[in-house]
Amino acid sequence: MNNDVDITPLIDTGYVQKTIANGQNAVFKNGRLVYIILDVDKPGKFFFDLRTVFNASTGEGGKDLKIMFMNNAVPWQLNGKTISIDGAYPSGERFHVTGSENQANSSLIDFTFPLGLFQEAGVYQFQFEIRDESGNLATSHYCFFQVTQNATLLAADFKNGVNPFDSDYTKWKNQVEQEINALTDKLNNLNTSADQLEQLMNNYISKAQQYVEDATQKAVDKLLSGENTWTGRQHFNGGITFGNNAQGDTLIANT
Repeated sequence: MNNDVDITPLIDTGYVQKTIANGQNAVFKNGRLVYIILDVDKPGKFFFDLRTVFNASTGEGGKDLKIMFMNNAVPWQLNGKTISIDGAYPSGERFHVTGSENQANSSLIDFTFPLGLFQEAGVYQFQFEIRDESGNLATSHYCFFQVTQNATLLAADFKNGVNPFDSDYTKWKNQVEQEINALTDKLNNLNTSADQLEQLMNNYISKAQQYVEDATQKAVDKLLSGENTWTGRQHFNGGITFGNNAQGDTLIANT
């Protein structure tokens, strides 16, 4: 445990740090804490170190602390009064948590720290506040406890729930995203090149087909549209039609 705690951020200087001790400001039974004692009217500037009897880890919820509130060394009846805590995170950001109104005629309460309060690792400074039905407010002396990082209870819905591990995760996440984006760009480029190649081949085939058709038509036109000389013996099995002015040395027609 780090015993060096900076108490200078309080209202002013001159605070005396006090530890929790049996018979002074706490009651123990068989070595276990029963409750701590906080006097809301005791003079002096005290700063109670609760770390020997209460600590937490980030992400925890439902932890409770039993407190006996005194008013000038006399147990203070808390029936109808509301108990809350007002304090600061290690970063300096303020927090305030209000408990339920007490219904029992007792000076001893069991204050439950809600889920989501322990958001940062470090020293938590706070005061208990007691407000009665008329709105009158009394405060305890300052207290503090330690919250440590809990790697097994990391949760994204806590403000700093993944700190200090979040920097490593973010770095890895960004690297993976960059690699995925690079591969996606390559695939897109390959798809674009494939589309362009397909279009080029289709244009080539279309032009080749057109060229063959044009060349064939030209050959047929050249052969049939002008005067042709036929040598050798020709056979026209499909028949032949003569127009006007049919000439020839010998024309044999078989019928």
